[in-house]
Amino acid sequence: MHKNVSVIVRSKNEETTVGLTLQLIRDQTVKPTEIILVDNASTDRTTAIARRYGCKIVNIEDREFNHAHSCNLGVQHSSGDLIVFTNAHAFPSSSSWLENGLRHFADSTVAGVYSMPTVDHRASFSERLVEILKRAVFGQATLRVLDRASIFVGLGLMNTGSAIIRRDLWEKHPFDVELSSHGGGEDSEWGFHFLRRGYRVIEDAAFGVYHCHGDSLGRYLSRSLSYYYTYLLAYSKNSGSNGHTPTLSSRR
Repeated sequence: MHKNVSVIVRSKNEETTVGLTLQLIRDQTVKPTEIILVDNASTDRTTAIARRYGCKIVNIEDREFNHAHSCNLGVQHSSGDLIVFTNAHAFPSSSSWLENGLRHFADSTVAGVYSMPTVDHRASFSERLVEILKRAVFGQATLRVLDRASIFVGLGLMNTGSAIIRRDLWEKHPFDVELSSHGGGEDSEWGFHFLRRGYRVIEDAAFGVYHCHGDSLGRYLSRSLSYYYTYLLAYSKNSGSNGHTPTLSSRR
């Protein structure tokens, strides 16, 4: 097990949830070396609450905000050799959340670990309905080992709501700020980049979080369209650079 683990929590006016998120992280069976809050100009008590939990606070102004930039900034202020990403309104699903994700890095070919989020009581009717439909179409993967870049990854590739990456690989390829300026996709691009270079990415439901926005159907569809647009951009960047025909290896 790696000893140096940094958890980066991204926030924007999350005073109602950040305390629970941080408490759940502190209660993990594997204790992180540090917790860093990357805060996007909150005007409520988010940062004050985070300080009570001993977090290092990194501020980012609205004019500077970009999903990739906020992730990169958090890593720059961290010291861990494994970097965990989550959000201040995402709740780890168990006290072994970190342990479940970190165990995969005993394999030196693993570049990253992630899980797609699950909605909870905060979800709107639209979010609940869409999740049911997604699971009906794509199924519920408990464990998937991805070893080739494929556009047919199912519900997505990587997800900084619940993800772990290797610092040494991030230093070679930080999150793509230009791509993220289109609305996201930097996490998928990072995963595709290393899949094309012979690494593996693990999706593990045991590393899951509860995460939702309470969106209306219109807002949810708009968010989803933006996500899949940037997902396609992420896949197409340097497509086929490792000379392999993209395929998918899956284990359930």
